[in-house]
Amino acid sequence: MVSVYFFFTLIIELSNSFFMKSIFLYFNEGSSDKVYNILLEASGTGYIVRVVYGRRGGGMTDHVKTDSPMSIEAATKVYDSIVKKQLGKGYRDVSDQGKLVQSYIDPTQTDIHCQLLTPIEEYEVERYLLDSDYIAMEKMDGERRLIKKLDGEAMVTINKQAKTSSFPGMLNDLELLDANFILDGELIGDKHFVFDILSINGHDLKDLCLTERMDTLKLSWKEVGGDFPFMNLVPFASTTDEKRMLLEGLKDRGAEGIVFKRKDSHYTAGRSVDQLKFKFYATASFVVTNVNSKRSVALGLYNELDGSLVAAGNVSIPVNHDVPAQGDIVEVKYLYAFRKSGIIFQPIYLGKRTDTYQRECVVSQLKYKVEEVSVF
Repeated sequence: MVSVYFFFTLIIELSNSFFMKSIFLYFNEGSSDKVYNILLEASGTGYIVRVVYGRRGGGMTDHVKTDSPMSIEAATKVYDSIVKKQLGKGYRDVSDQGKLVQSYIDPTQTDIHCQLLTPIEEYEVERYLLDSDYIAMEKMDGERRLIKKLDGEAMVTINKQAKTSSFPGMLNDLELLDANFILDGELIGDKHFVFDILSINGHDLKDLCLTERMDTLKLSWKEVGGDFPFMNLVPFASTTDEKRMLLEGLKDRGAEGIVFKRKDSHYTAGRSVDQLKFKFYATASFVVTNVNSKRSVALGLYNELDGSLVAAGNVSIPVNHDVPAQGDIVEVKYLYAFRKSGIIFQPIYLGKRTDTYQRECVVSQLKYKVEEVSVF
């Protein structure tokens, strides 16, 4: 299946000169971990320049930089100009380093839908700390990825939309394993954090209770890639004391939040009342409604009642992120929203979302400021 090969492998192995020139760039500084692939391609009777870029391990943006096919000389000038610009921004050429290159695939719909967490409020946390029917684990701050590896098929990762998605090249090392499996977890940079297993060697585990699936995952950890440094098993806490210790530790190091899962729950697609999350700060997905000056964008959310797109404020884009385009979906952290205006307070840009639909960017996501009530 050609679509899951590295772009650099594709170029080496294809002999028909479809790709005339290519370069694969990588930028890693602070919280920024991005790839930028530039390709000069034959198209009809001319040539085009295409760029594929995004966060390593996340969804990729595919964009043609030439309005129409042009001569090889003109296309090469465009290509060279883009390369020079990106190198000037601090990107480095990693064309000969396959492990760093993003494994880009064309998104296709699958029939594997992940289990989603139901948000809870802070006052509910104590209940689940005390409830022995629930375990707790860290709420990982990454992009949802299931890993599907089956005989006779190219290994793929699957996002929250049940679509195949791009992933860091080193995950292809899992192809070396003999086992077949479907794992659930979060992709953060070039590391995959596994917290559930759906199948192993042809055995469907979704109807098993959570504790049985977790036992199976621990017993088969090496079999499903646990010896690779990029694979990480998310630990969990069972007793009230263990859960309290986990909660305090997560807060101390500024983690995203905590998850509570019912021990006897099955793996079911969609939102689950047995799988809960509490975030230590508020985040939401917004639609970019306008690109402002000075690295700032305007944010909007859909009103579920009438479908209108309403303003939610603005957010500055840090220099280690590319400025998103109008219509893009972005994730923003904020302190709270004002109930009357719907504007978010103290927004912090987290990045683009490629696994979220615009219809999910709704007003009901918001957490509002608690209004003080005067008593006379």
